Amino acid sequence: MTQPISSMPHFPQLMQPGLPPSMNESGMIGGGSFQDLLLGAVSETNQLELNAQNAIDRSMLGEDISQVEVMSAVKKADLSMRLLLQMRNKLMEAYQEIQQLRM
Repeated sequence: MTQPISSMPHFPQLMQPGLPPSMNESGMIGGGSFQDLLLGAVSETNQLELNAQNAIDRSMLGEDISQVEVMSAVKKADLSMRLLLQMRNKLMEAYQEIQQLRM
């Protein structure tokens, strides 16, 4: 049931250890833009949140889902949200640092 993080398909190429970044024709590293990376992270976090809510709803309705599956879905959504918040915090720090640069 446990998989190494690098073998999970939803990780972008930039986050996989051991893979050298390669530039495509547009000069972007990893085959996608930074905007696509952020939108993908937001979309994935949203999907995990929906899956967690669906698991909770199914559990409350008495469907055939174990508490372990519910807790796993909730923890995945929580971890994804924490990662997204850290990404936002780092982006805000970088933006504020750029604002303080003198021309």
